[in-house]
Amino acid sequence: MASFEITSHVTQGYMEAQIVPPSRRKPSAIVLRLRHPQCREIQAVTVNGKKLRNFDRVGNTITLKPSKTTLNVRAEF
Repeated sequence: MASFEITSHVTQGYMEAQIVPPSRRKPSAIVLRLRHPQCREIQAVTVNGKKLRNFDRVGNTITLKPSKTTLNVRAEF
């Protein structure tokens, strides 16, 4: 079973998500969609402190590789 928590800091220009991937059945990918209340596009993403270059600005989706550890995602708007 997977779990996640999303924390909004839109007044500061970012959102954070903490994702605990499932431990039994590893998915082929994890897709996270973060919708800004003012329809702004994602400008930058970090995962566990490392820049992620491949994300969909228009759809505001972030595709993550499966992981055995918790994923800490920060999206800047």
